Amino acid sequence: MNRDEYDELSARVSALESQIGSLRARTADVRGEIAQLHDAVQDIRQVQREHTARLDEHFAFHQAHATGFAMLADTQREHGETLREHGEMLREILRRLDAA
Repeated sequence: MNRDEYDELSARVSALESQIGSLRARTADVRGEIAQLHDAVQDIRQVQREHTARLDEHFAFHQAHATGFAMLADTQREHGETLREHGEMLREILRRLDAA
């Protein structure tokens, strides 16, 4: 190998070493970005878990109210029936009083 060939190969090796250094630096940067994205995903998942828990609580709250309203409607219906019965009894009492 002559001096020119050696110098050319040496220059190519230096260029490749420089590219390798740049690639290593970029790889480190990308790994850092991946770590940041991983942290962000973990934060998002935590927020999702918290929101899901709040939604579950909110749903249970509405479920309890719906049950309460259904019970109230039943009670109102029963009271209405009782009032009708009392009205009929009062009419019967008044009819008997008028007849006496």
